[in-house]
Amino acid sequence: AEDWYQSSYCRYLFPEADLSSQRISELLEQLGSEENWRLFFKAYIHWLDQSGIDYRKIIIDSTGLPNSIHFPLTAVSNHNGKISNEIRLIFVVEEEIGLPVFMRYVQGSIVDISTL
Repeated sequence: AEDWYQSSYCRYLFPEADLSSQRISELLEQLGSEENWRLFFKAYIHWLDQSGIDYRKIIIDSTGLPNSIHFPLTAVSNHNGKISNEIRLIFVVEEEIGLPVFMRYVQGSIVDISTL
C-alpha cells in the first residue's frame, strides 16, 4: 500500500493519509474489484464521448509483468524461450495524444493475440 501511495497522485490529494491500518489491503482490493473497474471504464468512456475526443485510433499493447505471488492471475509464461511467472497487462491508448482508453490485467499465461 505504501509503494502504491508514494507512486500515485493520491499522495498529493491526501497528504495526511494513514496507511498503518491493516484494513488498507481491503480498501485496495475493493478499488481493484472487477465490478468497480467496469463501472469506472463505463463512466470514463462516456466522458471521452462527451468531451469530443476521437479515440477510435488506438494502440493496444500487452506486456508481461514478472510476479511470483501466489494468486489466480500469476502463471508461467514463455517469451522467446524465457520462462517466468507473470501477470499480463493490456493497455489501450489513443494513438495521437496517448490518452489511455482502457486497461486490464489477465492471467500471465495468455498469449498476446488472445488478449485482443
